[in-house]
Amino acid sequence: DAPDAPLHLYLDRGGCRIYRSLAHESLHKRGYRGASHRAALRPTVAAGLLYLADWPARAEAGAALCDPMCGSGTILVEA
Repeated sequence: DAPDAPLHLYLDRGGCRIYRSLAHESLHKRGYRGASHRAALRPTVAAGLLYLADWPARAEAGAALCDPMCGSGTILVEA
């Protein structure tokens, strides 16, 4: 029921694209912050950075996450 590597196939006018899903749910469905200001890091960007840094595997291996520029804590919340 929960595939290890979910794939999405899009067919359009004779072409197709296959995408691998890196998130367990849609990245726009965060909603933990009631209001944001212009300088806040968007949650979708923070989540994308964590996946690019291979954070899920590092967290399972017991790695620590340090965010010295934490600001509003978006990266730490997304981790």
